[in-house]
Amino acid sequence: MSKNKKTGVFILLFLFSAIYSLATFPDTFANISKKISVKGTQETTDKSNVQSEPSSSPQNSSLPEQTVEIMIDPGHGGIDSGAEKGHIVESEVTLDISEKLKVYLEANSYRVAMTRSSDISLYQLSKISDTIHRRELDARTNIINESGAKIFVSIHVNSYPEYPGISGSIVYYNPAIPQSKELSNCIQNQLNDMDTANSKREKHNAREADFFLLINSNIPGVLVETAFITNTNDRKLLSQDSFRSQIAKAVADGICNYMDK
Repeated sequence: MSKNKKTGVFILLFLFSAIYSLATFPDTFANISKKISVKGTQETTDKSNVQSEPSSSPQNSSLPEQTVEIMIDPGHGGIDSGAEKGHIVESEVTLDISEKLKVYLEANSYRVAMTRSSDISLYQLSKISDTIHRRELDARTNIINESGAKIFVSIHVNSYPEYPGISGSIVYYNPAIPQSKELSNCIQNQLNDMDTANSKREKHNAREADFFLLINSNIPGVLVETAFITNTNDRKLLSQDSFRSQIAKAVADGICNYMDK
């Protein structure tokens, strides 16, 4: 084949290839555009999903916490069950009465907190080096003192094995704080006025005491011994939900009378 003929064939092949590329270019370009478009849409969707995820920060974190007005201390708990007799366990009774008391007080628009709301010990919160019992009392006292509350009330069940005939409720206070005496009288009066139907219980006066919680707290407060677990009649009453509600209501009424003055 001559040189001129080879050149002509080459030119024809080049022109044919060019014409074919131009003919298929729209489809190729469309496919490329589609791929770019899909990728761009996916990136936009991913970013949109990230932005729409709920924030893990606490809601209303800028709002100030409401000040506690009344602290309730359910006696004992955790490894310290308190007094026990029959099927009555002090730590369980005190928590139940305290929860009922909290409901009554909140129904009267008071802001209330509790040192514990389950069957736990608190001694781990204490920084002193002492016995578990003393650390437990120290922890409860610190919670009360740091709460900013106006008053506190500690709920307990009494025990006097030597004199099982003694019954009734007794409120204890620290005489060094005049408001504590006033609070104790308000609560004691309500407890003495309780109607327990055929169950006769002794009436008592509020009493001074040097219990750790009372003498180490910085705010007015009392310790309420709700009933004697060593008294047959009182122990029977403590097993009744209605009686526990009565106790809680009487303590709540006494607190309201004090706060209203």
